[in-house]
Amino acid sequence: MSALSQSVSVEISKRKEIFFPKLCPRCLQPAGPTVELRSFYYAGLATHITKVSVPICKNCWRAIMPKHLLLVLVFGWGFLALGFFLVAHLQNGWGVATFFLCLLISRVIRDLNPLGVEFRESKDGYIWTFPNPVYAQLFADLNSGQVLAELPAPSHRAER
Repeated sequence: MSALSQSVSVEISKRKEIFFPKLCPRCLQPAGPTVELRSFYYAGLATHITKVSVPICKNCWRAIMPKHLLLVLVFGWGFLALGFFLVAHLQNGWGVATFFLCLLISRVIRDLNPLGVEFRESKDGYIWTFPNPVYAQLFADLNSGQVLAELPAPSHRAER
């Protein structure tokens, strides 16, 4: 089983600075560029948006980002353009309603996460999920966090 087929969660306390190993969270090669991830946390009527730049190696970046950028360009910005078109051509409030629907779809598409790394804000900190268990442990060590869960390894049945 490859390291990318497992996922491991790490909980860290809330802090201003989060430290990442200088490795790719997918393949553990030395990291170069970064990918910006966003997390939305809803507390009552307030919405907190947290942005974090996660390192990635050049090979993984080349493997995932061109497809992601094409998707964002065609569909993310395409829905935004469609929304402007519909607001200008539809009457009786339907134009405004479809504009906001297209705006929402555009935002969702532009926020898709191609990296396989996720994080969310919890009451006491952040919970990060990594596709590579080794990277997750390194991240936990750097940020005084704790590994929460690792998916069990596949069971191998004995041959008869």
